[in-house]
Amino acid sequence: EGRLLVTNSVTYLVAIDPLASQARREKLNKVPDVLSHFTNRPASHYQQIIRNARPGSRYIILGREFNRAVFDSLSSLNIRGVILEENFRRRYNYGELAAHTLGYVNQELVGVSGLEGYYDAYLRGTDGARQVRKDSRNRSREFVGAPRKMPETGLSLYTTIDAKIQAIVEEELRRGVEHARAQKGTAIVIDPRTGAIVALANYPSFNPNRPGDAPVANRRNTAIGDMIEPGSTFKLVTAVAAVDRKVVDFDEVFETPANGRTLIHGQWMRDHDPLGNMNFRQVIERSSNIATAWIAMRLKPDDYYQYARNLGFGSSTGIDLIGEETGRLHKPFNWSLVSLPWMSVGYEVQVTPIQMAMAYAAFANDGKLMRPYIVDRIEDERGRVVQQYRPQTLRQAINPEVVNTLKPVFQGVVSDSGTARFAAVDGLSIAGKTGTAQKFIDGSYRNRYRASFVGFYPVENPRYVCLVLMDEPRTSIYGG
Repeated sequence: EGRLLVTNSVTYLVAIDPLASQARREKLNKVPDVLSHFTNRPASHYQQIIRNARPGSRYIILGREFNRAVFDSLSSLNIRGVILEENFRRRYNYGELAAHTLGYVNQELVGVSGLEGYYDAYLRGTDGARQVRKDSRNRSREFVGAPRKMPETGLSLYTTIDAKIQAIVEEELRRGVEHARAQKGTAIVIDPRTGAIVALANYPSFNPNRPGDAPVANRRNTAIGDMIEPGSTFKLVTAVAAVDRKVVDFDEVFETPANGRTLIHGQWMRDHDPLGNMNFRQVIERSSNIATAWIAMRLKPDDYYQYARNLGFGSSTGIDLIGEETGRLHKPFNWSLVSLPWMSVGYEVQVTPIQMAMAYAAFANDGKLMRPYIVDRIEDERGRVVQQYRPQTLRQAINPEVVNTLKPVFQGVVSDSGTARFAAVDGLSIAGKTGTAQKFIDGSYRNRYRASFVGFYPVENPRYVCLVLMDEPRTSIYGG
């Protein structure tokens, strides 16, 4: 909507050389008075800096971030001993807003993360050049008639981020993490029709104006860089494969054990509670691991692997940000006997939050998997469009008939009979899936969990896909 998120600002360093030729003390004494007029500091503050300088110093810095008015006032005095240096700095107008998406720059204004890093070559422009003559004292003089290369201004990025929605997402994510007493959290909002990222947030965050003030972990974009076992949100793959391959009947009844656990190839598979007898729709609504594993074992490993690949798992999404991981999806010849049943419920596979969000975006988009993107267009300094992004369909990941069959099933998850009943909103039709995954730490699974929910609305014509992930929540380990 045209809000300026990031720009360059110019500041001026002011220094004096008390020993400069023709520098008169009475003129230099005017400098502290000028600086005091434009700042909240008294002239004595700057006089003290001068008095405390090393004897014989010819470069006494009085301040580094003065504005243009200070520069103009001191320039008009035409004092030989005043040194004025122009410095550029990056200014993030909304502080922490969209920090992980925008990224930040180093001291040389080189982008090191986010859009700053990915589009650095577009943003920085090119320096100009001219030839000069230098005398024996290394003084430069204009070389009249020599060729000159004019500098080129960097280009401007117009993003898909909606600053209002981004602000809401960040505030709600912060409140959610604090309420759940979680270690950290991630939230992503996507337009499934195009793959445009509407909002992306991680908490704790950082201020890109002062990135060094925050721990390294806070600056890391976990939405694209964390590879995690997702838990039950991965059951979308199992449901799609089972329905498409016609290995499940909606009227079929699955009789799960009364104690809520069963032995599969020597390993115990458990449900979060004893769930009793269920049909296929209830298997998804109630998120039964046992019944999901039974259904998955009706599929060929190669087929299941291909459905997972079709939905984007095991490869990068291609989002225009630095630091994206590919996740980990082993090929079937590396699987053990328990790989398929455990993968069907979101273990023995690692995904990134952005991969999971895009898989559900494909589900919401009649099965078409889109490439996520954040930059809508690139313009030059005159407002001419240099590059316009067009939504890119990667492939038809799900048969549209399967999508229409499964949408009501996943809509049932967000109902009184489903695990995501708390996600229901009056007046909105929402479909989605909850996930709870035990964390694998130092070679074994611990009593530490990730909880997540990913869904979309309205079901009839999805406009937004929303993913929320909590790392080690303490109030509840369940995605619902």
